[in-house]
Amino acid sequence: MNTKQIVAQLAQQFGYEIVPAWRMRGLSFARHLIALFDQYRVEAVIDVGANAGQYHDFLRTEVGFSGPVLSYEPQPDCFRKLSDRAGADGAWQIRNLALGIEAGELSLNIMQESQFSSFLAPDHATVGDFSGMNCVREVVKVPVVRLDDELSTATTPALATKRLYLKLDTQGFDLTVLRGATQTLSRVVALQTELSMKPVYQGMPGYRQMIEELEGMGFELSSMFPVSHDEDMGLIEADGVFINRRALVNSTGHA
Repeated sequence: MNTKQIVAQLAQQFGYEIVPAWRMRGLSFARHLIALFDQYRVEAVIDVGANAGQYHDFLRTEVGFSGPVLSYEPQPDCFRKLSDRAGADGAWQIRNLALGIEAGELSLNIMQESQFSSFLAPDHATVGDFSGMNCVREVVKVPVVRLDDELSTATTPALATKRLYLKLDTQGFDLTVLRGATQTLSRVVALQTELSMKPVYQGMPGYRQMIEELEGMGFELSSMFPVSHDEDMGLIEADGVFINRRALVNSTGHA
């Protein structure tokens, strides 16, 4: 037994848990999802806007979810990174596609920092450019499909009857993705989406609109987790977790 294990064991004896510094930011989020995945019996996760696979890693290492994960990422460079990694996880499928309200092709703004890439143009009027990270580096054409169409094909048989958790991180395009997933939402027991208190992209929906739209789709806000603040500590963005009340009634018989 090494020193770290001895210290951790001693801490547990006194009712404490030692948490590494790198885990602190996502700890409350992970604990919320652990409880939610258990209560809603989540069987598969759809990861829209996978970037380099950070959310997949979070699910595996922090949430302890071992079920199927289907990740969508349209950026060519990011998808190459995903391709290099996905073979090590037999329950991880990846798609080099974007999701939207209709099939076709759209111009994607690749930002200096790939996590900020969006179909929408950046809006620097309120929160600036995040130290140059949210500035357009290049524009590429990418294929776009509807999630409803994707999940009705034979390429996703493992998800055909699963109870789904939908994670959206498309930098202002989440609502458009949802409008192309109206049939799928009946099997989505919970979801998470970006909630923007201050506009980061031109024409993006604000947090009030997102909450109202999701309520109209039958989803209720479960919790919010801050993502970024401005220099005055004003909240810019948060991840909102929403539950499908009807899914809980259908699975347990109670509201």
